Parts: sequence; C-alpha cells; structure tokens
Amino acid sequence: MIRRKQFSHKYLSFEEILIHSIFVDEQRFCFSSTGEISLHSRSHGKSVKNSVAVWSCIMVDCGPNVMKKLNSRLDTSQYKEF
Repeated sequence: MIRRKQFSHKYLSFEEILIHSIFVDEQRFCFSSTGEISLHSRSHGKSVKNSVAVWSCIMVDCGPNVMKKLNSRLDTSQYKEF
C-alpha cells in the first residue's frame, strides 16, 4: 500500500500519464436459473456452465472504449481481432 501511495504522489503532476490511462480487464460472469448475475471467482477454464467471458478496455482521449464477448478464454487469435 505504501508503494502505491508513493507512486501516486510521484506521478500526480505528470498530466500525460493521467490523460492517456488505459484500463484493461478480463472477467467471467455467471448466470443462475433465477436470473442472478455474479462474478466468477474460481478458475477460468473453458467449460464454466451458464457463464460468459468478457474483455473490456477503457481509455481516456486515446480512442473508442471496447467491450467484447470472448469465446472461452482470451487467446492470441481473439486478441489480434481487437
């Protein structure tokens, strides 16, 4: 935690870093028979029943934000499609 705080203070005045931040994440969401949606927190294997894998990229002033449904896990061929 201390290292994160030190990093934040050090780079707080560097406007370029903050303006061009890019956040990327891959998550798997599960759906119950009652319609409840939850975040899958176990292994992200290929055969997780009643689930969908999603990859998203959020940028500021660098281009369009993207959200894409994945076929199983994010692999090289799917990554190249982005």
